[in-house]
Amino acid sequence: MLIDGERVEAIRLYITGTKFRNITGDPELTDVHVLIITELLDEMSPKGVFKEFNSEIRKSLKAAK
Repeated sequence: MLIDGERVEAIRLYITGTKFRNITGDPELTDVHVLIITELLDEMSPKGVFKEFNSEIRKSLKAAK
C-alpha cells in the first residue's frame, strides 16, 4: 500500500511539475517549488485540490495491474 501511495505522489509530482513548467514558461522550476505550490493550493481548498486527481491516478494504476 505504501508503495502505491508513493507512486501516486511521484506521478502527481511529474504531471503537476510538467504542467506548472509549461504554464510559467520556466523550465528551471524545481520539484521543491512545485511541491510548495501544490501545498499552497491544497491549503486554499477545504476539500483539497488534488483529492480527485489522486483518485484518478489510483484508478489508472489499478486498471494497469
